[in-house]
Amino acid sequence: MKMYWRQLICKLFANCIYKYMIRVTIIFLLLSFKSFGQIKPGVYNEISDTLFIGKAWIISYSQIKINSDKTFTYNHKTSAGCLLWYDIKGTWFIKSNKLYLTDSAISQSNTYDTITLIRTTVFRLQNNELKYFNSFFDGDKVGYSPIRNISGNFVFKKE
Repeated sequence: MKMYWRQLICKLFANCIYKYMIRVTIIFLLLSFKSFGQIKPGVYNEISDTLFIGKAWIISYSQIKINSDKTFTYNHKTSAGCLLWYDIKGTWFIKSNKLYLTDSAISQSNTYDTITLIRTTVFRLQNNELKYFNSFFDGDKVGYSPIRNISGNFVFKKE
């Protein structure tokens, strides 16, 4: 009879530990999925920031500022001169570990016709970095190119 109670207590204890481990594992997985595909609001500096063009080094000071209200500002600045600087503003969302930046882009065709198109620029999220993935326009406007671009790889600026 003593052996029966000992076995019963052992089974109950093992069952409790098993249930506890399952709960801990589920909580851990839920917490880790919550951080998957998340982005920190703040400033991201361009990683690839120098180009050699002709006989001069061109330094880029470009930044993307991600706001918590789902808007962004892209500041393109280079050492080539302030006449080439520009800002792009728009909205952002995250889907499948990718950051989608949507804005209105003035685009020009090879016949110099200009129109405004909705552009989406896609970045892959890797740790605290934004890796350029793709850019496309909404609609069937073949032959148009944006006058100003969002491109490059960015890293979160630690404050």
